[in-house]
Amino acid sequence: MGQGSIDISFERLGNTGFSFAEEIVRENMAVYYQQHELGFNRQQFRQFLSEYESYILKTGNNEIGIICLSFEADVAYIRDIQLLPEYQSKGIGSWVIKQFETTLLRRNYRALRLRVFASNPAYQLYQRLGFAEKRNDGATIGMEKILSAPRDQ
Repeated sequence: MGQGSIDISFERLGNTGFSFAEEIVRENMAVYYQQHELGFNRQQFRQFLSEYESYILKTGNNEIGIICLSFEADVAYIRDIQLLPEYQSKGIGSWVIKQFETTLLRRNYRALRLRVFASNPAYQLYQRLGFAEKRNDGATIGMEKILSAPRDQ
């Protein structure tokens, strides 16, 4: 799989990926955790990763990001998506989400949901990708993208 001139692969997260996943989330999310006075609990994070369908994003042998998904009935949830700073703003996040949208459609999911901090610039990315705001509590925004029209229409 690839995006532009970067060849990207997805590798199911195993025991060796926990440290990378923890590091990227802690670094990328530090400003938001500080803004909202949230702490980082390593044990809870590892539990979270093991409960969800989690992948390491790689280019060659280099780990460049993570994506974690969960599923409920016919709805999939992006629980986390992170890229190393040097891979951000290159279209990679959009490409990764679109790849998973295609897979989810084949698996008969009708919608993809996520939650983003209101101050996170990724909010604009999700809007461009077709996600609509469903909930806003001031700190976080719940968003949804319908992957296919309901069969009853």
